[in-house]
Amino acid sequence: MIKSRVGGMLLFILVAMPFGAVAQTGSSPLGETQEQLCNSVYVDPHHPASSRVIDETIEDADEQHPFTVLLPADYSQTDARYPVLYLLHGWTMNESSWLDFTDIVDFTASFTAGHGAAIVVMPAVRGLGFDVDSRDGPRKWETVVTTILIPYIDAHYRTLADRRHRALAGLSGGGISSMIYAGHRPDLFAAAGAFSGALDLANHPPIGSVATWLIDQGSNTCAGGLPTDQGAAGNPLTDEVWYRDLNPIDLAANTLGTDLYVASGSVPCDAQDLRDIAHPVSRSPGAIVYQPLEVAIYVGSLDASQKLAAGGASVTTDFGCGIHSWRYWERDVHRFWDFMFASFAKLEPETFDHKRAIPRFSAFGWTFEADPERAPEFLNVTGASCSGVGLSGSGTTTVTTAPCFAPGQIVTLTGGIEPNASADSAGRITFHVDLGPAHRFQQYTALQRAVEALGGYWTSRTITLN
Repeated sequence: MIKSRVGGMLLFILVAMPFGAVAQTGSSPLGETQEQLCNSVYVDPHHPASSRVIDETIEDADEQHPFTVLLPADYSQTDARYPVLYLLHGWTMNESSWLDFTDIVDFTASFTAGHGAAIVVMPAVRGLGFDVDSRDGPRKWETVVTTILIPYIDAHYRTLADRRHRALAGLSGGGISSMIYAGHRPDLFAAAGAFSGALDLANHPPIGSVATWLIDQGSNTCAGGLPTDQGAAGNPLTDEVWYRDLNPIDLAANTLGTDLYVASGSVPCDAQDLRDIAHPVSRSPGAIVYQPLEVAIYVGSLDASQKLAAGGASVTTDFGCGIHSWRYWERDVHRFWDFMFASFAKLEPETFDHKRAIPRFSAFGWTFEADPERAPEFLNVTGASCSGVGLSGSGTTTVTTAPCFAPGQIVTLTGGIEPNASADSAGRITFHVDLGPAHRFQQYTALQRAVEALGGYWTSRTITLN
């Protein structure tokens, strides 16, 4: 369903194009400007001093990952545990930006344990704020957040360390990334918010996928790689499956248990907006395109929200006047706060659906591994629970369940290759499912579409566990 408070990726191409040009020349046509853009997140945090603010850096594999933590006002006065909001920045910003340009310190000052207080974690991402992993590049930003930063925060701070008390949100590129993370790892987040974040990266070819590729190449270059690397999603003309594997709309079914919040502006609200468009208060030299960019995002977000809702996701929209600026992102995080806490009160889903194109993925304690001979394509998981699961795809798929059973328990399988399986010491079983011959053609290519049109292409199985 979709609930509304108020009832274009093309410009990204213009912004990102200079970064892609590095591939051909080896140097940037922006000169020092690009260096400043790429390095802007590595400036020392210069936020206002506060005893509630902690700047930290995690070192992993010789890489440094800076982040800033905003503690609740009563954190030092109680032994309470708190929910956590991961708050992502956008293009050319850093871990300090939310503190520099919004009132988030003052806004959260009156909240206490059990009464609206949360730990806020703001990681730094170098480049354009498109915070996903590269398939063939130097950066693994999504992996850093989901597998390194979250466990670190839960181990070093008094968090309520479960999905029901964890949310993420972001602005612009960070808003896109928040929705991607929610689609990839719905088992980690109860709520996700996108503030001025374009949400359709694949369904308007070639503009959506080409724009995504250009943004990604800029991010890849800033991270020390080459724009000729495949980056997050590969060639926009031949690798549609990888764009869809990042696309929030295509991943709508994954987020059935996660509440989504989508906000963007459409037209300037007042004279201050007009002044900000002409003289933006921002570190982004591309800010002069604020209003056309926000209009493009608004149109795309409106369409994307409707498609997400049609896919079964729970979407709340907040569309109205406003531009692509901190004035409205500050407003958005205020409004998201109550939405987030309402989501924390909900129970986790008893069953889940999930789909990914990567060869191996996990969700809600389950792991799925596709046939190594299978071409890139989605594996669809439906109705997964401790009593069974549905699968649709090709090849021999390996499934490991969540810890549903007693250690050593013999579980009878119907629909799997094995008739039964023995639970390991953690209560998990592993079994295999025959989904027919492994497909040889990458999904969404012309040849694959032609073969699929002949009929009988996908194999579906329902496996029951007793």
